[in-house]
Amino acid sequence: MEYRFPVTFRYQEVRIENGWDEATIRQSPVVSLEDLVEWMREPDFTEWEKTVLDVTFDELQGLSVWTFLIQIWAREKNPRMLAQAAFQLGFSVRQKDREGHRSRLLHRCFKELLKPATLRRAVERQRTLCYSAQLRRDMKACQHWTELFGRILASYPTSVQRDFERAEASEKQAIERETARYVYSILVYHDDQETIAFWETRLQEALDSDGTIFRETYADALYHFLHVMGTADIERVEQAETERLREENRVLREENAYLLGFLTQSSQAFSKVEKETPSRLPEKTLQGKRILVVGDEGHAPAYRTILERMGASMDFLPGFDKDRQLASKLSGADGMVFLTAYASHLKFYAMKAAKTKETCVLVHQAGLGECAKGVAELCERLSASASGEM
Repeated sequence: MEYRFPVTFRYQEVRIENGWDEATIRQSPVVSLEDLVEWMREPDFTEWEKTVLDVTFDELQGLSVWTFLIQIWAREKNPRMLAQAAFQLGFSVRQKDREGHRSRLLHRCFKELLKPATLRRAVERQRTLCYSAQLRRDMKACQHWTELFGRILASYPTSVQRDFERAEASEKQAIERETARYVYSILVYHDDQETIAFWETRLQEALDSDGTIFRETYADALYHFLHVMGTADIERVEQAETERLREENRVLREENAYLLGFLTQSSQAFSKVEKETPSRLPEKTLQGKRILVVGDEGHAPAYRTILERMGASMDFLPGFDKDRQLASKLSGADGMVFLTAYASHLKFYAMKAAKTKETCVLVHQAGLGECAKGVAELCERLSASASGEM
């Protein structure tokens, strides 16, 4: 079974989805848990992005520990019960966390589980706690979900069994789905991979053909894990981002002052040359080329002027907005200048795959000077490619 979860995310935010159709899931890029955490820490992701998260079996075991704690937290109002559950899993929480708000205590437990050694110990403890000898025998003896569900129900107190018999059909279905979620959450601790695969298949055939119950089982744990990991060291990240923006602003101010002086000098020089040799025209190294510029919409008119002076025509794409003309603009371009600081990373990966390194130049800062350097580099690449040197 593939452990995949449709998600939408942006900087420090994530949603675990359950309503995507199969076509949307197939069309979305598949990423690892590690990659998604890194992307959630990236301030450039300002718009919601769709992706499918691929979780390994070992990662699923860890998430199941988180699921166990969340279930205790939701069911028990007394913080001491959650602290006791943490102790059963092999770690302790501070006294001030026990005396604080329940949510603070849960967050402290999550922080402890981020330590690899603590998580490994918790997984082994949970394996011992989850499986009674009777449950192991039942899972080995039963061949269908209805049999296993009946045996699990028979292990409940008599009052619970009576309530189930008297319940409406919809209530019985809800109890059966809840039991399926329980089986999903403990199945990953079984030491026999064949048994795991067998019961995952039986659950899919009986109740969960589209994987909804499976995703519901781990949705809360996955959300909390990504939120804790993706927002780790927020103050440090925000401070670093502030410093980066200040430095970028300083560089842009210096660049702006330099370019104003350069344009003034260039204008005077061109006027003198035109008076002396009026028939002479500047060399148009991109004559007849169509260049696609991606990102930094505010400077688009200036970028167009730079390219037109070199004889090229320009197509433009915003960095984040959806553009139905993406495919036609990309296929019709002779070269591409991609401003990475002002464009979605996912769009960059898709477009980079369609263009070769000879026709794609990445510009990591905005501004006329940086764009001019990128265009100059693109000229060299196109010229070298045409002459067979690259």
